[in-house]
Amino acid sequence: DPLWGYVVEITHADGTVTIYCGLSKEPQVAQGDEVALGQVIGAVGYLPAESLMPSHLHLECRRDGSYIDPMSLMAG
Repeated sequence: DPLWGYVVEITHADGTVTIYCGLSKEPQVAQGDEVALGQVIGAVGYLPAESLMPSHLHLECRRDGSYIDPMSLMAG
């Protein structure tokens, strides 16, 4: 993506969608792959839209088309 760099989008069984933006050029998953909890999907790379900030992962979470706080998904 020209603004978000390399992006991996995962649709979870409950319909939640997590979007990982700014990954390195070689994500470790491909379209259609199933992923498991704890599986590495990629490494932090370049994020054009936030290029003035230090390297970081841009994480978005959505449910039913609305953004949700990623912390609400963390087990604990």
